[in-house]
Amino acid sequence: MDRSRRPPRPLRHEIQDVLGDGQDVTKVSLSRLQKMDSFIKESQRLNTIALATSRRVTTQDIHLSGGHIIPSGTQTSLPAFDQLNDVPNPDVFDGFRYYRMRKESPENENKYQYVESGKKNLYWGYGRHACCGRFFASDEIKCLLVCVLRGYDLKLPEGMGRPENWLLDWKIIPNIDAIIMMRKAA
Repeated sequence: MDRSRRPPRPLRHEIQDVLGDGQDVTKVSLSRLQKMDSFIKESQRLNTIALATSRRVTTQDIHLSGGHIIPSGTQTSLPAFDQLNDVPNPDVFDGFRYYRMRKESPENENKYQYVESGKKNLYWGYGRHACCGRFFASDEIKCLLVCVLRGYDLKLPEGMGRPENWLLDWKIIPNIDAIIMMRKAA
């Protein structure tokens, strides 16, 4: 396909709409990249770094209300992967899933963001233990994506699908042997 005739890709189109040509990236402009935010959150949902989060070791016996006891020295964690995948069609990558959810009603405008922490997204922690650096991390990821999408075309080699992640104990890591083809954007 002639590169000059290809339709605008949604994330590049959003970058152009929000930043224009050569405009500096600011905290405000990054917050306006809502499709990109949704794409990042969906990527995390399906290609997360761990099956569980908030791993802890009990320092004393914990007596639960149902009569069960968690002994001192027991490792515990939260089922982050399962919680994040409690969505319709969980096996399908839908980069704009959370963008559409935000647009469903005015009450949702500030919900379903990548930095959101809560019972449905435990990767950033929860409550007073939520990661205070998540906003910085989100901005850094968006800055990186803006630079890459403005400057390069990316694709997988012909005939290859997305490489499978590697599972190492309870951690999930990207396939470090994967090949991604890059060239300067026209």
